[in-house]
Amino acid sequence: MDNILAIHSDSKYIIRMYSYQPNSKGTKMKPLSPKLKLFSLAAILTVGVVLSLNFSAQAEPQLSGIKPVKIIEIPALADHQTIRFSGQVEANNRARMAFQVPGEIRAQHVRMGDDVKAGQTLAELDPSDYQVAVEARQAEYQLAKARLERDTKLHARQLISDDQWDRSQTQLTVAQAQLEQAKTELRYTRLTAPFDGQISLTHARPFEVVGANQPVLNLQSDAQLDVMFNLPIQYRQVLASVDDARPVITFDAFPGQQLDGYLKEISPQPDPDTNSYPVLLTVQRPKGLNILPGMTAQVALDNPLDRPTALTLPDSALMDRNANRARVWRIKADMTLELVLLRLNPQGEITQGLAAGDKIVAVGGEQLVEGQQVRPWQRERGI
Repeated sequence: MDNILAIHSDSKYIIRMYSYQPNSKGTKMKPLSPKLKLFSLAAILTVGVVLSLNFSAQAEPQLSGIKPVKIIEIPALADHQTIRFSGQVEANNRARMAFQVPGEIRAQHVRMGDDVKAGQTLAELDPSDYQVAVEARQAEYQLAKARLERDTKLHARQLISDDQWDRSQTQLTVAQAQLEQAKTELRYTRLTAPFDGQISLTHARPFEVVGANQPVLNLQSDAQLDVMFNLPIQYRQVLASVDDARPVITFDAFPGQQLDGYLKEISPQPDPDTNSYPVLLTVQRPKGLNILPGMTAQVALDNPLDRPTALTLPDSALMDRNANRARVWRIKADMTLELVLLRLNPQGEITQGLAAGDKIVAVGGEQLVEGQQVRPWQRERGI
């Protein structure tokens, strides 16, 4: 016996259930019993609810309007690399201070490590002998001057010859020069600083006898420092433009401290032993950092790379492309689309329109519209 549900289309939509009961005279339709009607109706309603829920679950992604798309993120195009070299700190100005005349050191006014100013007295010799020499030369000068005054009067009266008058003039000139020389040597008994700096080393002590030009102490400047390093021959072009190289100096003793370097000297010929160019950079000494000559430093230079700085995108991302322009969909921060015009060079590379970090649609741009919201497409995996 088969059951059938009959729906009559009248004003009350009456649902009736029948069963087919075949017999010898034909098929006869007979109404079902109340229990069987109730069971069949519950089964039909359950199937309808399941089908309705399944249909809603499948239709929900389409109703949301968020389109999954493949995304390309524009990378940062590096057109340079950083090369590093080991160097050593040197004094920007340094001098080995010495007396220009011999003598006994009477006083030494500075010690190693002291800061000094230009013109400050550093050490003195015993000036006694040089003071005596000045007095003697002064007397000779006064005598020669008096002699010339007398001979001038006699020469005017033609009582002496021209030759004798000329000798008197010459003697005065010599005496004056010798007096100036004696005064200069007396000044040389005082050793003064030629520039602001710091005493880095002392070679002699008070009451020692030193010769002329014998080193007494070392003076180095403290406002600026030099950093010397060797630049390999293959990187010689890096310093062709110092502004592009942008030297940066770091120090092992002061991690995190960076100083800008300025080119001071570079050898025009490489060192035959190291096959590199000696380079000297100058840096300003920062306050509060006791950077001293002899410390190790690291020199970082920007090395331009021979590589293109334009970007190439796949054809699937480009729309309305012609000789020198194209369009792409750029994804904004709120995941909506905006249309961007790009400029192309003859090689098809992007020269204008995008920046590093921009996200664009990789494929299927013809099916999208301005302002549409999208989400990253992800490949679904099976069970």
